[in-house]
Amino acid sequence: MSSNGDTVGNNLNYWREILAAGGGRFFTLGSQHYFPSIIPNPDLGATQWINLLNEYGIKGSWNTEYLELSEDHPDIGITASGTGQAERIVKGYTRSFAAGTGRIFYVYYRMKDGGLVIPEGDKSRPAYYTLKTYMSKVDGFTSVTAVATGDNNTSVFAYKFMVNEAPVYVLWAEQARQLELPLSSEKIRGVRVTNSLPADGIGTMPVTVVFASNGTAIIDLTPTPVFVEEFR
Repeated sequence: MSSNGDTVGNNLNYWREILAAGGGRFFTLGSQHYFPSIIPNPDLGATQWINLLNEYGIKGSWNTEYLELSEDHPDIGITASGTGQAERIVKGYTRSFAAGTGRIFYVYYRMKDGGLVIPEGDKSRPAYYTLKTYMSKVDGFTSVTAVATGDNNTSVFAYKFMVNEAPVYVLWAEQARQLELPLSSEKIRGVRVTNSLPADGIGTMPVTVVFASNGTAIIDLTPTPVFVEEFR
């Protein structure tokens, strides 16, 4: 079963009627698609779709068709040229995973507006390297949770993925600021901070080291997400 999530699942009522009539017994997994629209949907519409599935005992949902535009679209309020597409992909994946989505498929690999690769000349967009790095950091995660920041996640966004029994944090903020990030142990010496945007056209991802103090690391945040990994 599948729902489009671009406008908060514009066919949720359709599926609610089917499930209410007992149709849920024919499904074990929900599928969702997401395309940008004039109505923002930070978690790609996952929360409302998964809540509906849970009401009728269906545990599990995948996003099997995800797209973020790579060109600006003033008509729907999207600024995506340059690095906008890449940043939106990291935020969309992260929030959707945190809402309970099990898998996400970015299916538009080579496409003029929305693909990770420009068809003319097969040139990789920044989003190509961003998504490649993102998956190298969180692939195989067993859980993802929001990290308390003291802002109630209104201006700072922090998520912790558990990967091979070690945390990987995905962080960003609406405006430039610092975050005192609580680490998993006071024995952690520091963290490696990987920027989610490539520094060049061949996918070099900037990495900096921040040393910890008493189990806390001070991380500089901007609207561009970063990946943070602990070391001892």
